[in-house]
Amino acid sequence: TLFCDSAYLNENKNEIEAFGNVRINQADSIFLNGDYLNYQGNDKTARVERNVVLTDGEMTLYTPRLDYNLKTKIGYYQDSGRIINNENTLTSKTGSFDGNNKMLYFRKNVVLVNPQYTMNSDTLQYHYPTEIAYFFGPTFIKGKDALVYCENGWYNTRIDYSQFSLNSYIKTEDKILKADSMVYTGKTGIDQAFRNIILIDTIQKTEVRGNRGTYYRKLNKTIITQDAIAQVKVEKDTLYLGADTLLTTYDSLEKNRKIYAYHHVKTFKTDLQTSSDSIFYSLKDSVMFLEGNPIIWTDSNQISGDSVRIILKEGKVKELQIRKNAFICSRLDSTKYNQIKGRDLDGFFENNALRVVENWGNGEALYF
Repeated sequence: TLFCDSAYLNENKNEIEAFGNVRINQADSIFLNGDYLNYQGNDKTARVERNVVLTDGEMTLYTPRLDYNLKTKIGYYQDSGRIINNENTLTSKTGSFDGNNKMLYFRKNVVLVNPQYTMNSDTLQYHYPTEIAYFFGPTFIKGKDALVYCENGWYNTRIDYSQFSLNSYIKTEDKILKADSMVYTGKTGIDQAFRNIILIDTIQKTEVRGNRGTYYRKLNKTIITQDAIAQVKVEKDTLYLGADTLLTTYDSLEKNRKIYAYHHVKTFKTDLQTSSDSIFYSLKDSVMFLEGNPIIWTDSNQISGDSVRIILKEGKVKELQIRKNAFICSRLDSTKYNQIKGRDLDGFFENNALRVVENWGNGEALYF
């Protein structure tokens, strides 16, 4: 049904031109308004211009001009458009509307605004009954506490849940999380990452890598497994730490990142190598605590005990504290090793060399 202030009918061409307060009502499901209409009856296409508004009860489209096919229920706009669906507002340079599948297609300068976030994309599809957006190409999602980037994926705007792939990353005030693919849950604050994961701490200059990770945004905690390895900048050197599982936390008040490593833990640094079942490392205090058959190699020394505490200063080992079953051996040649054994041992370093050893309880020494 067509309503207007005035109309011109060309019966030979089966064409109608309508002027003023143009309204099209299609089966009481789609309503199209504008100031001017050109309707081609043979192919059932309508061009509506000036102050165009299209609605189907679930979404409303505003645009200067719309080409609409009443048979296929598909409409196109080329001069920018704005769509409102519940709390979501979408704008783009060009786009189309598919009334049968209730799908919207956007191209060029696409912006989706929600009270919780803003999304910018080059190409986007939006299924408005479910409020799910599908994006293809560079896409940014800016929330209250995070910026998300990807080049392929989908986002359920109703429950704030999404999946990303292709160069995806999540950026917060102090870190960047990259991966081949991600699952982002805005409300729960628990995100997951898969394959080629890189967690970068931009403040304390650390990187954690792996192939499966879970990021707890509200707790500022990350768990990474499968070939997990951490890289920590210490002065002019780098400490590499590998384990089955790496847990990192960050205290924003103390401005301190802590790394917990579990099972088959190994570390490597120019002047220090270790092996143990678990490690705790506080970056602010520059303290490493090793448990589970810990072994340390530094210079020509091999050190072991039930637990070991390593204190670093300016990137260099300054002190070792070995508790229970402490043992140190220093290699002289292929057959001779200086050895010290005791209950507890404290070792002190100068210029990365072990200079003083203090033994506490049941001390034994073998010295060449």
